[in-house]
Amino acid sequence: MNMTISKNDKPESINLIDITEPGSIPYVDIPTSNFGEILAASQDVAKKGWVVMTPAGPLVIGYKQIKNILRNPEWISLLS
Repeated sequence: MNMTISKNDKPESINLIDITEPGSIPYVDIPTSNFGEILAASQDVAKKGWVVMTPAGPLVIGYKQIKNILRNPEWISLLS
């Protein structure tokens, strides 16, 4: 199995979502009154999808998803 990735490798299908379009991803506003409520709210948010919009901007939920974003060379150059 070849595990190397080059700049020319493209995914077979690209499933892009424009998060600036209203309603393209779920919107959540998590109350911050106590830890128990935050934990319950975060579990409810995770059921809505791996990315949601918050008052502060997009929120990525899930270790695997965050790891993939942070290891993607295109994101690394964008964030640096």
